[in-house]
Amino acid sequence: MMAEVKQNVSKIISELPEALAKRSAIIENEKLSRKEKHEALWKLVKEKPRLYFALKAIFHIVRPRRGRHFPRPPFPPHHPIEEGRGPRPFGRPEKRAPNGERKEGKKTEEIKKIVAPVKA
Repeated sequence: MMAEVKQNVSKIISELPEALAKRSAIIENEKLSRKEKHEALWKLVKEKPRLYFALKAIFHIVRPRRGRHFPRPPFPPHHPIEEGRGPRPFGRPEKRAPNGERKEGKKTEEIKKIVAPVKA
């Protein structure tokens, strides 16, 4: 059983350079449209699926990662004028007081009148 697995693996490994060359030729061919490239690549995968899935796995391992490679700070400053760190205040800027806190407006006062504190 293990000898058969080793034989299959070595066969796939020996075919990888040719598969990479075929795949690269299709991708780098500027005369083909995106759809034609997709169909040509799919045809290759249908011919030898294990070989091209192995090649895809290798690409997944060695491809450069997008984005950050380091942890980001918890809350970066949001505006150069605003100092300090922390989440952005909730709501629209015109509704906030100068210190960033929420303004007490007419609606808030009306709600306070309607919802009286419950006395126990």
